[in-house]
Amino acid sequence: MKKLFLTVLTGLAVTACTTPPAHVERSVGEQFREGTATYNDVLSTLGSPTSEMDIDSNKTSLCYNNTETEVNPAAVIPVIGLFFTGAKAETRTLCFIFENNILIEKRYSSQKTRVGLNAPE
Repeated sequence: MKKLFLTVLTGLAVTACTTPPAHVERSVGEQFREGTATYNDVLSTLGSPTSEMDIDSNKTSLCYNNTETEVNPAAVIPVIGLFFTGAKAETRTLCFIFENNILIEKRYSSQKTRVGLNAPE
């Protein structure tokens, strides 16, 4: 029980101390137009990406990823928390693909996950 409590508490502390990347929402990508926006436009507006990958000699992708997690608050109550375990998470990814430093494609994905019998709604 003590181990579970410490694990949940540590997870909450780490989550509270980390800063997610720039706003990862579909609407953020809409401000950049294919064919006109550049690699530097995206970097200067959104900051450092979560990942950057060279696809080939002329193509590069920048991806921004954010995961938000919510644990059922009752899960940290000793003994009673055993009956209220559960969490939910939402992961959002926004990727920009550039050819010769010009934006040619944007991709957005969002995934919601619930774990446990008493995961928050």
